Amino acid sequence: MKRAVLGVAMFGLATFSATLGFAAFSTQQSVIKNISSEQVSGVSEMPTASFAAFPKAKSKDTTLLFGGDVMLSRSVGEKIRIKGTLFPFEKIQDTFLSADVSFINLEAPFSDQGPRTSLTDTLRFKVEPEALEGIYASGIDIVSLANNHFADAGSHGVDYTVKWLDTNDVQHVGGGRNLAEAEAPVIFLRNGLRVGFVAAQGVLPSVKATTKKAGTLWWDDKALEAVRRLRPFVDVLVVSIHAGTEYQLTPTASQVSFSHKAIDAGADIVVGHHPYVVQPIERYKKGIILYSLGNLIFDQCWSKETQEGLVLKVILRKDSGKASSLVKKIEFLPVKIELCSQPSFLTGEEKAKFLDKYGLTK
Repeated sequence: MKRAVLGVAMFGLATFSATLGFAAFSTQQSVIKNISSEQVSGVSEMPTASFAAFPKAKSKDTTLLFGGDVMLSRSVGEKIRIKGTLFPFEKIQDTFLSADVSFINLEAPFSDQGPRTSLTDTLRFKVEPEALEGIYASGIDIVSLANNHFADAGSHGVDYTVKWLDTNDVQHVGGGRNLAEAEAPVIFLRNGLRVGFVAAQGVLPSVKATTKKAGTLWWDDKALEAVRRLRPFVDVLVVSIHAGTEYQLTPTASQVSFSHKAIDAGADIVVGHHPYVVQPIERYKKGIILYSLGNLIFDQCWSKETQEGLVLKVILRKDSGKASSLVKKIEFLPVKIELCSQPSFLTGEEKAKFLDKYGLTK
């Protein structure tokens, strides 16, 4: 199981787990920030990246899990205040913990300043710092910051979010305090495989990072170049895209175009979010595209579609061939959101109806 000592790093007790033999939380750290090429044997001219070598049990298969939009503010934040930080994750926690790499889109920044977000009539989110415990304790390894809400809590919120995630060993991609941070990839080493992540958004240009301005990686040539630079250094390359039209069940022409370009640039898997509903999957050349995973944790309770979401499970097998041959199996794990805050996995007839509804049975 990942993170056998839940919440240890969160409360500043990193040395405690080391005493018990959990090397992942030793004072030497399992994450090396901004590594150089000299720190990775046999690699030259490696792009600046976060490299996560989290110890795992050895096996032939490596499991990647991708969840959609997670928004822990507004009425979800109120549920957390009343019921505890783990409440939104309780029914999906074990599945995310079981994966070798678990990913979500973090749809709201953390901040320790300002009042709690209003429960109604607001589209500017702020998450209370303690809510990170739910993400951490559920084994979510990496979050995308490349979305239109990244700067909702101002410059302090941007800085605080990056530092708070770093402090608690949760990797992040697609956003930062400048363009260099926003375009920096994350690489995980799992069972001998290198899995790389790049994330970009195409919703709000004003949140675009520059060399002197905090923000997100925009879905343009810079994002595609980040994919090309990373390709030689990983076995599997994942691109996360925050784009599309809200509440629409089909992707826009721009979504399709950029997703295809990402595959052409070297991506193996493209996962999307932002529409808040599930959109189709496409097999393009040797890549897999899921245009929108929909909501995972959100308080959009006014429609059935916004209370549904999809978790994509990709099982990789270590292989000496090309990256495309590494994908052994793809599974679709549909969720429904209850109490405007808590997802659970569908089973049986409910699951079958969901998969049929979205054309995921083939």
